Amino acid sequence: MIRSINYPNTYRKTEIDKIISAVEAGESISLVGLSGAGKSNLLGFLSTQQNPHIKFVYIDGNRLQVSNSQNLLQLILNSIIGENNISHQTEFSSLENEIGKILVEQGKILCLIIDRFDILNDDDIKLCGANLRALRDQFKYQLTYIFGTRKPIPIDNEISELFFGNTIWLEPLNYEDASWSIKHYLNRNKINCEVNVIQQIYDLSRGYPSFMRAICEAYAAGCSLQPNTLQKNPIFERRITEFLRDDPTPEMLKHSGLESYPFFNHENETKDLTEKEYLLLSCLKHEFGKIVEKDKIIKFVWPEDKVFQEGIRDDSLAQLIRRLRRKIENDPGNSLKILTITGRGYKITQK
Repeated sequence: MIRSINYPNTYRKTEIDKIISAVEAGESISLVGLSGAGKSNLLGFLSTQQNPHIKFVYIDGNRLQVSNSQNLLQLILNSIIGENNISHQTEFSSLENEIGKILVEQGKILCLIIDRFDILNDDDIKLCGANLRALRDQFKYQLTYIFGTRKPIPIDNEISELFFGNTIWLEPLNYEDASWSIKHYLNRNKINCEVNVIQQIYDLSRGYPSFMRAICEAYAAGCSLQPNTLQKNPIFERRITEFLRDDPTPEMLKHSGLESYPFFNHENETKDLTEKEYLLLSCLKHEFGKIVEKDKIIKFVWPEDKVFQEGIRDDSLAQLIRRLRRKIENDPGNSLKILTITGRGYKITQK
């Protein structure tokens, strides 16, 4: 389902104008954006645009319960014919026929917007890419694609040839779009958004959507907009950790407008930690010198509601504590130690 946020008409205007121009010429587009760059928001917004020459169909790869080529092709077919006419036919010919019917009935270019095409594994990306390339060859310049991915499509995939010269890296929001987004979030949470606050959030996030959202959430929770304070905030730290989990290369960071982003620097101190170890360390450091109850740690490190409701055994947390202790307390350059407070939880202090 497409998000129903009422973005201003000028939202991501540079990117949208470039995309529409290419699609009207019968070209396909690869839209690449790292985690949290705002791909889904842009693609969802684009799919709602009325254009006399283009019919957009949005396919959300995140909806796949099992990510494979057959299921993605099925999702594409069902998105084309509409959720009220769900088809259980998975033959390639069914998709081919539906596309042909739409092109005849609509008399427009059909543009399939496939968000998170790269949710498939490498083999399924090749298989699905070959099928989509075959469709494109049959309906050349009448059928186009916009692929939303976190990394460029591998060059050994048949469909990658369609994107040569038409790959767009999604950069941070400009100030106008970022300002609208910040106001939208803060107003929704009944927080007064002064001009200087908007400017600070924009500067701290560089206009990168997910960082901007995390800073807004931290600010709404009472965190000051001082870099040293923000860097220790668990909401912001978690978002940075999630972003870096994809191991973006320096070139990717440069394409994304995040080259030398200062909040990445402190990650070098904990680069050998797993994601759960890093989240545990962040949780303890946020309450430095204070006892952190076990339940609070579990909710922070395992934030999934279902997992928490089903319960995390004490020994799972204890094992994670032991692993983290070995890494930080055996490091001669580290001055921290973790104390066990029997029956309550843990706290982190100086050695």
